[in-house]
Amino acid sequence: MIDTIRIYIILLIFIIYGRHFCGEGKEKGAIVLEMKDRGHCSEKKIDWNRRLQKQLILDDLRVRSMQNRIRRVASTHNVEASQTQIPLSSGINLQTLNYIVTMGLGSKNMTVIIDTRSDLTWVQCEPCMSCYNQQGPIFKPSTSSSYQSVSCNSSTCQSLQFATGNTGACGSSNPSTCNYVVNYGDGSYTNGDLGVEALSFGGVSVSDFVFGCGRNNKGLFGGVSGLMGLGRSYLSLVSQTNATFGGVFSYCLPTTEAGSSGSLVMGNEFSQISQKKKNSYGSRYF
Repeated sequence: MIDTIRIYIILLIFIIYGRHFCGEGKEKGAIVLEMKDRGHCSEKKIDWNRRLQKQLILDDLRVRSMQNRIRRVASTHNVEASQTQIPLSSGINLQTLNYIVTMGLGSKNMTVIIDTRSDLTWVQCEPCMSCYNQQGPIFKPSTSSSYQSVSCNSSTCQSLQFATGNTGACGSSNPSTCNYVVNYGDGSYTNGDLGVEALSFGGVSVSDFVFGCGRNNKGLFGGVSGLMGLGRSYLSLVSQTNATFGGVFSYCLPTTEAGSSGSLVMGNEFSQISQKKKNSYGSRYF
């Protein structure tokens, strides 16, 4: 009687949890149930390489779809953006591991580090309270007829919060000027006042360009004049030249070998950049 009850209990368990069993058999008159993980019930093996290739294809199609949407949106605007190319090189000769370009500020050429994570473009200015050793002349606003200071009560000064993480403040020596402070992750910093000046690069001139006149600067800047901000805020070079270049830029980073050169391209010439990418060796495009 007890054996019969045991068999009924085993059969009941089999009925309730049968989906976990892969087979059954008999051994010496007893029912033997073999329990395996459901993943082993089917001997079908997963081809992970094939699954990965399928996922890559789907990702590529998704990217193409997004690019087509962007092109359609861009085609609805009747704005024709210009395009210019600026020589870009390694800053090793100026004691920095960053990449550098030369731009015209007023009537002077300034060599600056390009930084896609920063927004404010700035250069060292005289008079300077505390400046690092710079190779070449420091920018002198007093000698430029096109330079103007930015008022601390202006909307431009108020936009510093988003561009630098610090709000603009009225200057102590000159209460009407807008002071800025930028702190970088490596401990470097710059602070000074905002100004407006004529900017030129690659044969293109930009009037009323807002930049930082650094009066107190310290950090890993080597011997450059300052920094070019290619971020997304209102004060970045990309945003300030949006009407001319459509808010688009790309760059080719050269190797550190002597004589190697790259380029910073402002404007949309994707086909041209792609062709150069195919014909270049040792350079990186973005």
